[in-house]
Amino acid sequence: MSFPLVFKEEAQRDISEAYKWYESKLTNLGDSFLSELESYVSTIEREPQIFQVRKANRRYCPLKRFPYVIVYEIE
Repeated sequence: MSFPLVFKEEAQRDISEAYKWYESKLTNLGDSFLSELESYVSTIEREPQIFQVRKANRRYCPLKRFPYVIVYEIE
């Protein structure tokens, strides 16, 4: 069973800004960022309980290559 992730508007804005920033530093680095993000999103959608609950019922999934964390709740 898959659980779709719904991104808040603020998160969507952060992703867009990060993509643009990485792309401005090195061609295709923004694409690498999005690829890694999408990989983790797919993992969370398939197995949402894989990451530990940390604060206020929120789970934290750090990206490996980029200094970002996906923070999510299971509803």
